[in-house]
Amino acid sequence: MKRLKCFYFLTILTLLSVSCFTGFFPENKETIDGIERPHTTKIHFNNTGIHRAIVFSDHNRMHKIGDATPNGLSASYDFSPSFLFDFYLTYYLSISGVEIPFIPPMSQGGVIQEPVRRDQDNSINIISLLNRPLLDPDTILINNVYYIAINNSSLESFRFMTGVFINNVVDGKEGDEVIEPGKTGIYMLAATQQPTPRVRVVLTDYPLSITSFERGKVYSFDFNGSFVTLNSITDITLSNSMH
Repeated sequence: MKRLKCFYFLTILTLLSVSCFTGFFPENKETIDGIERPHTTKIHFNNTGIHRAIVFSDHNRMHKIGDATPNGLSASYDFSPSFLFDFYLTYYLSISGVEIPFIPPMSQGGVIQEPVRRDQDNSINIISLLNRPLLDPDTILINNVYYIAINNSSLESFRFMTGVFINNVVDGKEGDEVIEPGKTGIYMLAATQQPTPRVRVVLTDYPLSITSFERGKVYSFDFNGSFVTLNSITDITLSNSMH
């Protein structure tokens, strides 16, 4: 008899627990025209900073949710309700005309945890990188690569060579290696690479005015048809991305 009472008691506790659990996590499905479909709600991102951000739903940043423009509200996106969801962010720092992707530590804006409530437009706040206490504005943020930007002020198209390789521009597709007059080619190279960089016009090579590069910097050059001249070297820091 005692065992039977204990069984009834545990059964009642289990039913109460399930009821509470489903109250906190409502069923993310609804029936529309007799068809059961996932229930969605709305989210938008309120970016309070000066840096553009892209928001992803996964740590590897393979599944993009949307864009968050600086100092403004993003568009609204359909999203599944969640008790607590991790939003992963990649910020873009504009330095010497080059947009550089930056993923901060998780505790400093790399991930945002927010509930997503159903049947409302959820506002997800993105705090400015400049308000993150552990991000020193004068510390170099990226240590594994450096960037080369070459403005083409000549009348000829060119390709950028390192060693025997023709380099594609950053975020370019295969074949995006020809820089037309008036355009700028932007290239990202691993910090371990110390190539022999040069601009190639048809079969003529023009060496860059320097050949040694340091990680965490942006090197800006100009090609005038005869020489590739260094204009500036800028550290990849938050303070340099504020101009």
